[in-house]
Amino acid sequence: MVMASKRKHSTLTLKDKLEVLKRLDKGEGVTKLATEFNVGKASVGDINEWMEEDGETAEFLTDDDIAAAVTQELMEEEGSDDETQCNKKDVVPHADGAAALDLALRYLEQQPDTTPADVLFMRRWRN
Repeated sequence: MVMASKRKHSTLTLKDKLEVLKRLDKGEGVTKLATEFNVGKASVGDINEWMEEDGETAEFLTDDDIAAAVTQELMEEEGSDDETQCNKKDVVPHADGAAALDLALRYLEQQPDTTPADVLFMRRWRN
């Protein structure tokens, strides 16, 4: 009886994943790409499925887009020094903070589109 050997686990970089997507869009086969990138066919299929599920929300950013976003964040942080300093009289007591988290948890539990993960996240914050 011949036993099949397990394939070594390999991880694709983001660059490789983008390359796989481009080549899938050009019509290359899943089997060919899986062999070339040394991953299972399911991995290549998963990459394609994720992008299809994202649909129009998938966004590809250029280096300039990323640099502009980071620069904007830095400028906002520099300009908000006065806003981040709070006066001693503005300090919220622990009891008020805990009550606010309890209220937020009750609100989340009432919403129809809230997932169990949302509730768990809020409970961890509360505790």
